[in-house]
Amino acid sequence: MSEPTGDWGAWDDATQNDPYPRFEKMRATCPVQPVRLADGHDAWLVLGHDAARQALKDSRLSKDMVAALDEDPSVVDAGLPGPAFARHMLAVDPPDHTRLRRLVARAFVPTRIAALESSIERIANDLLDELEASGPLTVVDLIEGFARPLPFKVICELLGVPDGGRAGLQAAFGILFQPWSGSPPPEAVAASDAIVAGHDTTTSLIGTGIVDLLEHSDQLHLLRSEPARMPAAIEELIRFSAPVPHATFRVTTEPVEIGGMEIPAHQQVLVCLGAADRDPTVYDHADVLDIGRESRGHLGFGHGIHFCLGAPLARLEGRVAFRVLLDRFADLRLAVDRSQLRWTHGDGLVLRGLDALPAYLGAPRSIRPTTEKVLQP
Repeated sequence: MSEPTGDWGAWDDATQNDPYPRFEKMRATCPVQPVRLADGHDAWLVLGHDAARQALKDSRLSKDMVAALDEDPSVVDAGLPGPAFARHMLAVDPPDHTRLRRLVARAFVPTRIAALESSIERIANDLLDELEASGPLTVVDLIEGFARPLPFKVICELLGVPDGGRAGLQAAFGILFQPWSGSPPPEAVAASDAIVAGHDTTTSLIGTGIVDLLEHSDQLHLLRSEPARMPAAIEELIRFSAPVPHATFRVTTEPVEIGGMEIPAHQQVLVCLGAADRDPTVYDHADVLDIGRESRGHLGFGHGIHFCLGAPLARLEGRVAFRVLLDRFADLRLAVDRSQLRWTHGDGLVLRGLDALPAYLGAPRSIRPTTEKVLQP
């Protein structure tokens, strides 16, 4: 393997909170380059959009972690996923991937997802009712009280998880997504063996998307004045906010040329979706949030046979969450300066989300005080 160009993942707080300058600098240097990960393993980093699309659909980049470890135990840390989780749909190749995806695809057919809209809206409003009860001038945490429980409750309904089993599952998620240094602790491996559904990415989309919209008041105003733009806004927020900044594990099964670089066999490949989706060769003014642009070519849900099966659900949850929140609270605002917010999730690789989002909801539209003068008879 070529000499690593630098560490990738050993980030300070400033880089974790805003990784895009680093993405831009690395992508401008070379769209595909060798790096060293925070766990000490070497990998190839893919940052350019065209190279990322190629890597995500190339069958010579295997998702089979068990096979990769059998071939070369040093290619990746074996701590996660845990043994029972290591053969899930995201960690296998065809034909196992095809079989497993076909089994779960029934839960994500468009008609079934569309039928969830009223339930998602009910869950969103119930959560906001609880937050609103604290008063318009009380600081609430929109992650803990809204962005995190909403997709969790939705996925539980979709999968038929009974109320009695949800507390234990939520505790397992809490352990799994805690940051740690080096290899994951045993309790995290055990948590990965419970059941892992794609809800945390939606939490990240909602939380980071709220911040991005509040920071771009022109786009927030446009969305509120033209609500029909919501589907396009969700696509742009996924591209711009990158709730999943890196794709999951891949390893080359033979030498592969990607982006003009020859990657040897048995090398881990890390596709940086956050960098690829801000590639200026694909998007004009890529570092600008613009809900009017055509963003559906983004890679936020991946590409190829591993394209996210839950994409329709994530899109629907995003549309409902933002619609309900923005329609209900016209005076929504951060309770702290943006610089005080902290993005976490371990080493900052596959997942990236806000630890907390302190905010003022403000008075809801239905009881907002009026400033109009009352005419006396």
